[in-house]
Amino acid sequence: MSKRALKVPAAPAPASQAEELPAGKATLQLAAIALSLFSFVLWPGLVNVYQISFVFFGLQYVVLASSWNIISGFTGYVSFGHVAFFGIGSYTTAILVAKHGWPWYLTLPLAGLLAVVWAAFIGFPCLRLKGPYFAISMMGLNEVLRVVALSWESLTGGGLGITMPNAENSVSTYYAGLAVAALTVAMCYAIAHSRFGLRLAAIREDETAAEAMGVPTTRYKMYAFMLSAFWPGVIGGIVAYKLLYIEPDSTFF
Repeated sequence: MSKRALKVPAAPAPASQAEELPAGKATLQLAAIALSLFSFVLWPGLVNVYQISFVFFGLQYVVLASSWNIISGFTGYVSFGHVAFFGIGSYTTAILVAKHGWPWYLTLPLAGLLAVVWAAFIGFPCLRLKGPYFAISMMGLNEVLRVVALSWESLTGGGLGITMPNAENSVSTYYAGLAVAALTVAMCYAIAHSRFGLRLAAIREDETAAEAMGVPTTRYKMYAFMLSAFWPGVIGGIVAYKLLYIEPDSTFF
């Protein structure tokens, strides 16, 4: 009796391996990204100040939406008070520039870090809440910050706000905003294609099941919350310097 070779089916690829895009599609995507960035870089030299400002404020919302996505999109904790981090960054830059004479660009790391500190401070109690309770608590805390900024006149100027020294800053703030927008989008992409992002998705889909599988949900929610706070703080500082004036109602909007 002849022997026949047994055909053993190949083992499936490990689940942890990311599916690769076809080479042509990946090349097209990279080319589109490079062309978009190149266009944004050239933009200030081709248009007037109004058009520069128009795109700048679009970049501001790219940063706010992308950073909001880290806590609300990946993790499923919808926040109605994300703009609080923007306000903290705005006031940090305005106070340091107007009252202490700091160069505006040196205030930006501190603006982001203070927003992260606020996120760490409120995150532990607030992230124990879920669904609408978390969303409403964040909206309430944003209102608390607005009232504090309105009342603490010696520091924030109260309802009169803070005015910074006049300066031509359209191009410099544009490029700063472009850099922050690119970094925020890159961070979201990196999270989406990482194990960290996979754990956040597990929390979003079923937090109880994620805990049962050994995911330290409290820690990962805190990480996501703090990461989502940094870039709004930075862009808040840039926007404050571009406008050269801030006040509570338009900052904690």
